[in-house]
Amino acid sequence: MSDVTRQIPGIIQVQGREFFYIEIRSGEQFNDLIDLIFASCPAVPPPGHGGVIGEKSWITLRDGTMLFGISYKGDLDGWRKKIQVFCKESGRRLASPSNVGLIFPDGSFAPFSDCKIVLEN
Repeated sequence: MSDVTRQIPGIIQVQGREFFYIEIRSGEQFNDLIDLIFASCPAVPPPGHGGVIGEKSWITLRDGTMLFGISYKGDLDGWRKKIQVFCKESGRRLASPSNVGLIFPDGSFAPFSDCKIVLEN
């Protein structure tokens, strides 16, 4: 089921920007998530430059897991590594958007048609 009022962030590539959907837990907001990412895994340095934004998009999987959309620019490798290590260490799901669904690092796939999608303007 989907409640789509605008395009899902990340389904169209934007040069110099990458998109991820990160598991967000009950009560967490975007700023909480970013604080947790930067506080985690001190062995992984923070990105050298650039920034991250919340895409105001939530995708709920069939099992009830809620993922929040973010995108970042600048030090793409630095942002990607920091986020991936944070998700691995904290046991959170992480996915990359495609034009028809979410792709997880283990190769599994969740079609958007099987998800609840909420996009704020």
